[in-house]
Order: sequence, then C-alpha cells, then structure tokens
Amino acid sequence: MKVRILSLMLVFVLFLVSGCATAKYSENNSISDTDYGYSDTEVPKETTDEINLDDVIRKVIKNGSLSLETIEVDKTYANIISYVEEKGGYEFSHEKSDKNGYSSIQAVIKINPENLDDIMLYSGTVADIISSSTTSEDITEQYYDAQIRLDTKRKMLESYYVLLEKATTTSEILSIQGEINNLTEEIEAFEGKLRLWDQRVSESTLTLNIYQIDDPNKPKEDIDWSSLGFSDMGRIIKNGFVTVINVIWAILQWAAIIIAILSPIIIIGLICLIIIKKKKKNKKV
Repeated sequence: MKVRILSLMLVFVLFLVSGCATAKYSENNSISDTDYGYSDTEVPKETTDEINLDDVIRKVIKNGSLSLETIEVDKTYANIISYVEEKGGYEFSHEKSDKNGYSSIQAVIKINPENLDDIMLYSGTVADIISSSTTSEDITEQYYDAQIRLDTKRKMLESYYVLLEKATTTSEILSIQGEINNLTEEIEAFEGKLRLWDQRVSESTLTLNIYQIDDPNKPKEDIDWSSLGFSDMGRIIKNGFVTVINVIWAILQWAAIIIAILSPIIIIGLICLIIIKKKKKNKKV
C-alpha cells in the first residue's frame, strides 16, 4: 500500500515538472543555454518570409452554379452527365424529387476548372438557362504562406528529435517530448489544409439544378367539366356581345380608313368607267 502511494506521488511530481517546463518552452519557443546547455541555434525559428507571387503558380479555386428549365428532366441530365464524363468529370451527388406532377434534379458535378465554362455552355444547348454564375477565389498567398510555415515546423521537429537524443534528465525528456507532440499536431493540421486546398484548386464544383416545365404540345390528361351559374352565363354572354360589337366596329373603322386611303384611285377609276360608258353609247348612236 505504501509503495503504491509513493509511486502515485512520484508520477504526480513528474507531471508537475513536465507542465512547468513545457510552459517555459511555450514562452521561448526554443531551447536556450540556461535550460539544458544546448545552443538555441540548434532549433530553427519559425519564419514568415515574403512571397513573390510573380514567381509561383497561382492557386485559384473556381466554382459554378447553373439552373435550367426543360421538358424532359431525366433526358437532359443524362446528356449533361455524358458530356461531363467525356471531359473527365464525374457526378459527386444526385437527388431527384417530384412535386405536383413536376420533376426536378439537384446535382453536384466535379470537373477540371479548365472545362467548367465549356460544361456550362453545353448545358445551355440542351435546356433553357434560368440563371448561371461562376466564382473564383485566389488563395495563392495563403497557400504558399502555409507551405513555408509547414517546412519550418518540419525542420524544428527534426531539431527537437536531435535534442531528445541528447537529453539526460526526465524533465528534459518530458519537456522536449511535449514540444514534439505540439509540433506534430501543427504539422498534421497544415498538411490537411494544404491537401484540401490542392483538391479544391484541381477540381471545380458545379452545382446543377434542373426543373421540369410544361410541354405545350402535350394534350391535357384531365378535362374539368363544370357547370356554370346564371350569373356566369350572363357575364359570358355580355362579354361575348361586347366583343362582337367591338370587332364589327373595328372592321368598319378599318374599312373607312382603307377607303379614305384608296379614294384617289377609286375616283379616277370611276371617272374612267364613266368615260368608257359614254364612248360606248356614242358609238351605238
């Protein structure tokens, strides 16, 4: 029992010493001469060198959004996907829904950024475009800044492993191991961020929405037979009578306009007709 208590007390003391030493390293971010007798030049400092954006490959995330209308939703989507696959793209997600007799498809497509505009143009040839948009995000500076920080942390990690081999006391080992663990986590975070950026830069995301519309040539399946009330009949008859009167009046107006325009020709024709008739009568006499 006493041995167990002494062991627990020893473990507690070691953790306490480790916590104090780790806090000291967090403030200095290096191992100095007064700590363990090692030169602080053995651990590289974290740097943030300026990036010359003219000398690097730019990192741009490009995405698009497209909404379409068509009579045949499935056929339109099949044509678009076939064209996407020809360009090396693929369907990331696909959802179809039916509501009130109309179908719609919501899909996400992954495609090379160089082919994004071409896919959107092609989609406009197989359906009517309601809306379209593209967005571009330049992450060049953030990308290479993260890459520089990652390289520096990797060098720091290597130096800490060298120091770990030189450590002689338990407190030194625990403190250096704490720095190694922190650096390892930071390196993994930077690596994950860079992998995500690489994927988003190399693949554009096209959000596609296709909506069904009525076919004007399609006959109605349901015919609504409903009787009319007397008030409705009276209103329809009244409107029909007024419409017929308006049509007749419009015809008379246009007839008067045409006659007025052609009146010179009509008058000349009548005069010619009268002269011809008189000549015929004179010949008979």
